[in-house]
Amino acid sequence: MRKAVLMIDSSKECDEALELFKKENVPYTLYKIDERDIGCCGSYQTKVPAVFAPEGIFRGLDGVREYLKIAKIPRESESAYW
Repeated sequence: MRKAVLMIDSSKECDEALELFKKENVPYTLYKIDERDIGCCGSYQTKVPAVFAPEGIFRGLDGVREYLKIAKIPRESESAYW
């Protein structure tokens, strides 16, 4: 199973997104973007909270809620087709 990546910063909206993931018991990997390294390409900008998952990219708190609805739908494992 591939886990979604939840990108957050220190905002209240991101705290709420984190609580929603915990409440729904959906597996995820947390990525905090509070401290951005400026490298060769400069810093990036993305609306947070954001979820990057096999099902797509979901931005904002409404996007997090949409992803959590989709993530709860049962589906076959990826190895079912091997």
